[in-house]
Amino acid sequence: MKVSIIVAVSKNNVIGTKAGDIPWELPKDLKHFRDTTHGFPCIIGRISLEAFGDLLPNRFNIIVSSKKEFINIREKIAINLPEYETGITEKGAQYVIVKSVKEAVDYAKDILKTDLVYICGGKGIYEDSQQYSHELIITDVDVHIEENDVVIYNPFPSNDERNKWKVVNQIHHPKDHQNNLDFSITYYVKNEEILIDYKVENQN
Repeated sequence: MKVSIIVAVSKNNVIGTKAGDIPWELPKDLKHFRDTTHGFPCIIGRISLEAFGDLLPNRFNIIVSSKKEFINIREKIAINLPEYETGITEKGAQYVIVKSVKEAVDYAKDILKTDLVYICGGKGIYEDSQQYSHELIITDVDVHIEENDVVIYNPFPSNDERNKWKVVNQIHHPKDHQNNLDFSITYYVKNEEILIDYKVENQN
C-alpha cells in the first residue's frame, strides 16, 4: 500500500492558521486536492476535521483523535457523524476514529485493503506519518506569511530528510484572475533504498 502526503505550504512553511483558516485562495489547488484524493481513504487529525467542518465527501475518513465528538470551528456547531453501522452519508463519506497514525495506516492496509491512502493533515499527522510515506505531493505557494498564530510544517527539516526524497514531477501554475498567487505542485518519491530499509526494519 502506498502512503501519500498531500499538503500546501508557503515559502516559510505555513500550512494554515491556528483558527483553522488557509491564508490564501487558490481554487485550482483546491480542485487538485479534491481530484487527487477523491474516492480514496484519507487520514486526518481532529483539528483538520474541525477546520474542514465536515467529513471529506466521497472518501473514507480515518480520523486520528482521542475524542469522539467534533466541532465545526467556523460555525461553532457539532459535526454530525453517522453511526458506524449506517455506513455512508448523503455525500458519500464514511469514517472511523483511531488513536494514532500507525493505527490509521494499519487500518487502511488491513481493514480497507486499499492500495493507496492520503495523509491530509494537520501538522502533527503530517510529521508522524512521514516515516510511513512513499510519496509527497507538495503545493509550494509563492507567498511569505507574516501573520501570528500560524501552523508550521516543514517537510524537509534536515538535509538527511531531504536526501530521502527525489523529485519525479513538477507543475507550475502562474497566478490568474481566480488564483492570485503563483504556485507549483511537486511530486516526490522516497528513494528506493530507504523504502527497502524501512520495510526490513518493520519486519523485525
